[in-house]
Amino acid sequence: MSTLSIELALPAYTGLTDAEAATALNLVNISTPKTSMSGSELLDAQDAVEFIALTDAKKAQWLALCGIGSVDPYGQAVEVVKDIWGNSSTTVSNLAAARTTLASRASQLGIGKVREGEVARART
Repeated sequence: MSTLSIELALPAYTGLTDAEAATALNLVNISTPKTSMSGSELLDAQDAVEFIALTDAKKAQWLALCGIGSVDPYGQAVEVVKDIWGNSSTTVSNLAAARTTLASRASQLGIGKVREGEVARART
């Protein structure tokens, strides 16, 4: 059995036409946590006005964190970020949003974009 066949056997796809099942599989609506973020992703989430208001020490701390090649967005860096920016800052909110990405069920399964014909074949 293929990955697609196994997925289509789930109750979520019962009663759906092949076209509806393909649409459901390709819908980009599943929030997926990132396992890492680059320093440039951190900088992209930064609020410029908030950065200007930081002390020189906090600016240096932030730029050092952004200089790390890969940051775990759910690890130790979270507390460092909160210390630099404060819990209720725009930057912290931006970073919280940036640490997830939206994906389709098909991409989560590693099967790429699913077409109606593929669903029909997988169901037989």
